Amino acid sequence: MMKKSSVVLIALIAFVGQVWAQNPAKQSDDYKRAEARYHLGLKYNDISVSKAALYDMIAIDKEDYSLLDSLSYIYFDYQQFASVALIGKQILAKYPNHLPALEMSAIAFENLGAIDLAISNYESLYLKNNSLFTLYKVASLQLQGKRYKEALINLDAIIANIEAETNPLEFPLDNNQTQRIPMKAAALNLKGLLYKETGEAAQAKSAFEAALAIAPDFAAAKENMK
Repeated sequence: MMKKSSVVLIALIAFVGQVWAQNPAKQSDDYKRAEARYHLGLKYNDISVSKAALYDMIAIDKEDYSLLDSLSYIYFDYQQFASVALIGKQILAKYPNHLPALEMSAIAFENLGAIDLAISNYESLYLKNNSLFTLYKVASLQLQGKRYKEALINLDAIIANIEAETNPLEFPLDNNQTQRIPMKAAALNLKGLLYKETGEAAQAKSAFEAALAIAPDFAAAKENMK
């Protein structure tokens, strides 16, 4: 989904596009000095300086949520997920349709081990972006959280969607390589794991075989059949 290497660049684009908005707070000397420190920190690759400057700017202009966006992206880039989750909560309270905040919050909660909160954010994201990738993530987390009935419904929805036949997912291999697998095969593999966990061996075998019929070299499905 969201790749770490591009996060700070995205933050800069979001920030610069809005920083000159007409707002009296932004015309103050304190704000302009903080803004200058922010850009100097970025120029010299000192993110701690830029982050501190953002806090000063937020204290001066509490209404500019693009500043919170920029701060959240920095925390996300450095995998400080508790901070990402807290900022996301504040942004979403005011802007519930803010897709980047929803996705980053979901990823943050997942990394913090708060599976139900991660699922809730991914579900909200799916209702807004209608992405099969998001629905697959919901199903995989539901399986992780042993919410089997919900996971099965979502996996069947993915399998029945014609777009799943061509949309690929990447899976890691032992040699630090990856393989691209059609999402339908990936969903069938997850369905097999679900049946395996619930003790339904015949259904699990059938699901793994269906996954391998679509992607014969699917290493994870081969391993899961053992």
